[in-house]
Amino acid sequence: MAVERPFLRELRLHAMPTSPEPAALTPQTTPAATRRTLRADQQRAVDSGVRGLRRPRSRGHMVSACGTGKTLIALRTAEALKIRFLLVVVPSRDLIGQWAAVARADGRTEQLMAVSSLNADKHPVLAKAGAASTSSGEYLAYWLVQRAKKGEPATVFVTLDSLPRVEEIQHSVFPAPAFDLAIVDEAHRTAGSWGKEWTMVVRAQ
Repeated sequence: MAVERPFLRELRLHAMPTSPEPAALTPQTTPAATRRTLRADQQRAVDSGVRGLRRPRSRGHMVSACGTGKTLIALRTAEALKIRFLLVVVPSRDLIGQWAAVARADGRTEQLMAVSSLNADKHPVLAKAGAASTSSGEYLAYWLVQRAKKGEPATVFVTLDSLPRVEEIQHSVFPAPAFDLAIVDEAHRTAGSWGKEWTMVVRAQ
């Protein structure tokens, strides 16, 4: 039976298996004025992602070596697509901090929400990024509705273990907007049994 997906596009990030994935870092944010200029290979990746994801309900798979800037490439791809509601799925809580830091360092100013057991107020990187946090699908739905009412873009970071909270927003009393794009980081970790929680990000509509 077809299952409704809470997002319209999907981009899966996968590190090349030539070297192990480095430990998650928590880089310090920098002023927007120092926004990086993409390297030629990074810009080509963004352009390719935009072409492949321009149509709603499209999917893409980006494979790149460790340290080549997959996080930045994915964020710039979302920006080029004019994504307003972005969902970023990560395998660990540490990566939430990394994504938030890279987003702020790249000059992104949208509202950020971490969906996991993390307390953003007590997490140095998330607190500096001004991120909120929740472990409640109902509150996430409410928060998204408020962003939509105010015309504010938003990015939601969620761990694989907390994906059910994202699925819950479809059944909330609050009519939360659909995510325009879902980015799945370290997509090689979403392999295995269809009975696992993460399969909601790959179910066809």
